[in-house]
Amino acid sequence: MRPLVRAFALLALALPGLACLTPGADGPAGEPVGSFVFEAQLEANECGAAAVPAMDPFTYRAELRRDEGMAIWRRPDAPVVYGTIDTEDTWTLSTTTTIPVWEPDPTTGDPGCALDQTETLSFRVVEGEGSPDAATTQATRVEGGTQEIRFIPSIGTNCSAALRVTGGPFDTLPCSVRYTFDAEPTAPLFD
Repeated sequence: MRPLVRAFALLALALPGLACLTPGADGPAGEPVGSFVFEAQLEANECGAAAVPAMDPFTYRAELRRDEGMAIWRRPDAPVVYGTIDTEDTWTLSTTTTIPVWEPDPTTGDPGCALDQTETLSFRVVEGEGSPDAATTQATRVEGGTQEIRFIPSIGTNCSAALRVTGGPFDTLPCSVRYTFDAEPTAPLFD
């Protein structure tokens, strides 16, 4: 496997970032809103399937918590992510990580390639009324969710060899992978 293709195969493992790997402190904070099963459908993959083999659909579980205007996204075996909640109960969470694709080569002057991957989730939390005889005690819903995973070449790097026109896997850079999602309540993920 060519090194460039191998690097992008590893990049695919980073998707979906917020669903699997995210920065933040471990541990609960704020008041629980509920645990949910998220089902995401692929809307667009501008990067191309060779560069980002995006799953469609994909399902994951997360717990939502709130602390006044702070949104808290919590998954088993993953760090906590913090975001904001606006006055209309729209939650926005974002995280950025840099993915080294290939190292600089001082002998050729190649500055290397690294991609800044920014993942942003936005959705509305709709409070419902719980029912004691319901299968779950949570009647809150998540609606109108969007997830965007954006790849931008890092400042000071040159990722032109990653483009399909030069033999790389990316259709274009920068590029985005976009999903829409809703979520249904599920049993609590944490004690």
